[in-house]
Amino acid sequence: MVRPALLGLLLLAAAPGPAAGPLVIAGGAIAEDNAAVVRAFLDRRPAAARAIAIVPAASAAPAEALARAAAMFLRHGARPEEIIALRLAVADDPATAEDEAGWARNAGRPEDVARLAHAGAIWFTGGDQARILAALVAPDGRETPMLEAIRARHRAGAVVGGTSAGAAIMSDPMLTGGDPVAAVAPGRGEAVTTGRGLGFLRGATVDQHFDARNRLPRLLAVLADRPQRARLGFGIAEDTALVIDGGEARVAGRGLVTLVDARRARIRSGGGLEASGLTLHVLAEGDRLALPRGVGP
Repeated sequence: MVRPALLGLLLLAAAPGPAAGPLVIAGGAIAEDNAAVVRAFLDRRPAAARAIAIVPAASAAPAEALARAAAMFLRHGARPEEIIALRLAVADDPATAEDEAGWARNAGRPEDVARLAHAGAIWFTGGDQARILAALVAPDGRETPMLEAIRARHRAGAVVGGTSAGAAIMSDPMLTGGDPVAAVAPGRGEAVTTGRGLGFLRGATVDQHFDARNRLPRLLAVLADRPQRARLGFGIAEDTALVIDGGEARVAGRGLVTLVDARRARIRSGGGLEASGLTLHVLAEGDRLALPRGVGP
């Protein structure tokens, strides 16, 4: 359902449906039996492109991350022949005999890039979002052939999704770290930091594990440094996904998505965090909203 309280903000400037494919942005810690989130991803594959490419680059145990993600999709209806396990990583897992750090070369290998040619879904696992950037963007800032192929598939209608670190990379800039306490009291805890993201979602910033880690202060701190028109943030709870499809967003899963609209807000920090003119909307499974103009894939 659409909650009446949302209509005043979110229907006033709905953008036309985006040409790119849907996004399924999960807040982390997806339970094995959470069919709502997994089916939201699988069901948005184009009818003629059912293959699912898994990108494990964020994980410190990439082979294990590949296996876990594949098992999750198979458990909820995917077929074994649909799984494309992309061997992409920048960190070695000392628990295996193979040096997975060598998988970084695969982002430029034609035979690995070609495996994406018919993918209808691309999934980024959790871990450290900085590793995803290191794997898919060259040190000089140029995008690798594999990232170019992922973007091409997304433009062609493939669904792109991810969880935890795989959610953080959806926006650009992306949150790279930081303690919510540091957002309120600088010098206490790890400072809030941002970096280049992959920008599949335009016009808004994503934060994940939003409920379990009390991350509203750090999202506010990041929005305070954004241009006024871009001060929109989505805080996604664990075991929950924000699904963006055709100019509309909805919530799937067991938790909440918090939309933070600070476009008209004044935010001040130092001796505490103060915001005036801030609007929050809290959405549960099944709630949907029209995206403001400029927000979407």
